[in-house]
Amino acid sequence: MSHERGAAGGCLPPGQHLVDGFPRFGVQLARPAPRIPAHPVIKIRGAVTQQFDLPLAALATLPRRELTADFHCVAGWSATNLRWEGVGFETFYRTIIEPLLGLGTSITHVVFGGLDGYRSAMSIDDALAEEVLIAEHLEGRPLDADHVAPAATVHVEAGCRDSVLLVECGGLNRAEASCDVRSM
Repeated sequence: MSHERGAAGGCLPPGQHLVDGFPRFGVQLARPAPRIPAHPVIKIRGAVTQQFDLPLAALATLPRRELTADFHCVAGWSATNLRWEGVGFETFYRTIIEPLLGLGTSITHVVFGGLDGYRSAMSIDDALAEEVLIAEHLEGRPLDADHVAPAATVHVEAGCRDSVLLVECGGLNRAEASCDVRSM
């Protein structure tokens, strides 16, 4: 069995083929890309002690880093060695969300969602891994509407998940409440 090689020389997953560039992706490709709000926010909701909207621009105050990862789309194509830049999700979580969790709250998972309404879930342990990034730049340029702008969650093992304009933290506290972290 023959496998195509990625740019780093590694094999692509079975059924994937290498593409030039980085095509538009998402679940609603027949529709125009969602409009990016002029001043996007991340809405923090749920089991936090105080709900609020965090301007996406506030991410610029957190430590930045770069991550190089391949993107393997479920449609069967792969783009390799993509250079993303942003804030580690663990830094975002520990700095912004965790201080606002109610006493005794135990978060078990997060749900990321985009402007197009797509949502995906990840365990909190996976989300807090070093290789998970809230990316705002790809290849040195701000993300565009075709690539889940204005920010995307990138996970080296899972690829780019979706826009970070919705983040829900789910779990149980003493009152069995969940934590929603949303951005619209």
